[in-house]
Amino acid sequence: MKFRGKAKAAEPAQQTKEVMELRLRVEEHGQALDKLQDGELEKLRKDLQDQARLIKKLDDATGSSDARCSTSSERVQEARAVAEERKWRLRMETFEASLARNAEHIEACNQRTLELAERTAANEADFQRGFCSSQSAERLCSEATKDISLMRTSSDKQAEDLKQLDKQLRCLAAEFATMKDAGNVTVKRMNSQEDLLSALQVTSSELSSMQRAHKEEMLSFGTSLQEVLAGVAVCKTEALAVQSRMDAVAQQSEDTCKQMSKSNQHISKNDIKIQTAIEELRGQHDLLQSMQRSLKIQEDGLSQVQDQCSRLESQFSSRDSAVGKRMDKIERDVTTTETELSTMQGCLEGHNAHLATLDEQRLSLAAKGALQEEQLRKLWAAVEGLESQAHSEHKELLHLSKGVKEQGQCLEDIQSEARAQSKATMELDNKLETIQHESTKLLDENRQQLKSALSDLETEVRAVSGAQREASELLRKTSAETEAMKTESRELAKAQAAITDRQELQDAQNSRYDEILENLLQQNTSLLDQAFVWDADIKCTLQRIGVLEAKAETLDSEQESMRQTVSRCITQIQEEIESTQSRQNSTYEVASRLQHEMSTQVSRVEMQQMHAELQDWVTATRQAMDRWLSTSLDKFQKEQGLVLQHHQSWMHRVKRWVEKIHVREQGLSHVILHILQEGSPDMVKLLEEALKVPRKPSMSPNSDWEPS
Repeated sequence: MKFRGKAKAAEPAQQTKEVMELRLRVEEHGQALDKLQDGELEKLRKDLQDQARLIKKLDDATGSSDARCSTSSERVQEARAVAEERKWRLRMETFEASLARNAEHIEACNQRTLELAERTAANEADFQRGFCSSQSAERLCSEATKDISLMRTSSDKQAEDLKQLDKQLRCLAAEFATMKDAGNVTVKRMNSQEDLLSALQVTSSELSSMQRAHKEEMLSFGTSLQEVLAGVAVCKTEALAVQSRMDAVAQQSEDTCKQMSKSNQHISKNDIKIQTAIEELRGQHDLLQSMQRSLKIQEDGLSQVQDQCSRLESQFSSRDSAVGKRMDKIERDVTTTETELSTMQGCLEGHNAHLATLDEQRLSLAAKGALQEEQLRKLWAAVEGLESQAHSEHKELLHLSKGVKEQGQCLEDIQSEARAQSKATMELDNKLETIQHESTKLLDENRQQLKSALSDLETEVRAVSGAQREASELLRKTSAETEAMKTESRELAKAQAAITDRQELQDAQNSRYDEILENLLQQNTSLLDQAFVWDADIKCTLQRIGVLEAKAETLDSEQESMRQTVSRCITQIQEEIESTQSRQNSTYEVASRLQHEMSTQVSRVEMQQMHAELQDWVTATRQAMDRWLSTSLDKFQKEQGLVLQHHQSWMHRVKRWVEKIHVREQGLSHVILHILQEGSPDMVKLLEEALKVPRKPSMSPNSDWEPS
């Protein structure tokens, strides 16, 4: 009850504060209107002074040029002057009408404030009276509760005494049981104990009778308390039946004021949201610029990679050409050695035939043995020369093996270069990973910002819903309190007969309050319309946030596709490098085999087989390199084209989205301007008239000048 009294005492203070705020606002509006009126009056005075000066100049000019000018020009000038005077008179009339309207509006506002002040004073007086009656009822209730607490303490004390007596009886019964076995010595004690028991029984009967009397008194006191409380409740209901309507009116006025404050808060929040949205758009624009820069950097890196690939291809082609030239030389040397060996074979065959003829001649002609021996010596000398030639050819083959070793060293150099290139590719991969990490960080930051914005919006929506729930709970509490106060006012009406006269007066006031409530309901409808508009704005902002989230997801998907393409390129390059290394290893093994076989004097058939294997390997390597280069270039071009197409489509989407946002902002600004025009058209007209600036008149008297 004390809390209710404090709340009731605080309500008129809040109403007085609201009335003071309304007065301050009315005074501020009056000062602003006075300033506008003073400024417009000063402008009109200046314009009138300028026109008077012009008229004087025209009069002077007409007086000086009476002899020169004709009557037609004078009439034209007079007509123009009359038209200008009419225009200025019309402007003055419109301005005076607007001033009169503003003055009437200010007077109506002052009257409303005075009426509200009177009503608040009457409400305060009624609240004070009801508060005094409620305080008196609370005092009676507090006295009754004190009496009840005293009776309860006394009953508790009696119950404790009874418990102690029961304990004593139990102890005595135990002693009596123990003393029965004793003989005649304990008879006297038993008699005394019986006396004590009789006394105790008497006291217990007295205590039971006292308890019954106390219970009957408590019941009678409870009935009397119920009757008193019923009377108090009836008084309170009768006293507060009159105040229920006043409370409803005050609550409605408070609700309207709260709605106005909430609407102002919503307007400020919407402004803040619009500013945050603009800042977010700016941040997104900056992010887009940074992404474009990063894309440019990636494109530069890709161009550098392409340049490096072209360089590597040129180096591979040059090395292939050098290897081909060396292999051609080797083939030529091998063909020359084969021709020489074929000639040697022909010579040996002829020599064998000649030896056969010589053997036949030796068998036929023994006399010619000496001559034949000399010829044989000559032939052996020729054979030694042939062997020396074969030894020289063997030396040439050793030189060829040295050339093959040099080719192996060249291949090792190529392997080292390939390893350096692989290191460069690894560095590029690391750079790409760093770029991807930075882009992921940026996307995470964007997501966090979007999540924070969404969480802020959700908290605001929850706060609004919580405020609505609190308002509903307050309405329920106030309804319950009003019902309780109605019951109390009814009881007071039975006790006091003078309240009926006051009720009649309050009925007249309630009719006034009903009119005020109708006006407030109209204002509430307008505020609800504005709230619907603000809800639409909030929905638009939520839609924007959803679009931003979708675009962030598309960016994530595109970045993942970029990562996959880069990883695929890296894996392909690594596989190709491994294949080249395996091929180089195979060539090195073939060269080592050639060296070993050349060192162990390989036969002709094996040499031919090795030569054929070398030719096949060279052709296979050339074809494989050509295929690899063609496939790698085609894949690289296709992937780059797809990436560029994705980026172009993404940039077009972003541009369209920015254009849509610009169009939506223009629409929102038009809607806000339309709301302002519908809410306060007089202020808009005054602002338009204040923003208008009249043109400066020309100094020539014959110029056709009209005010803007």
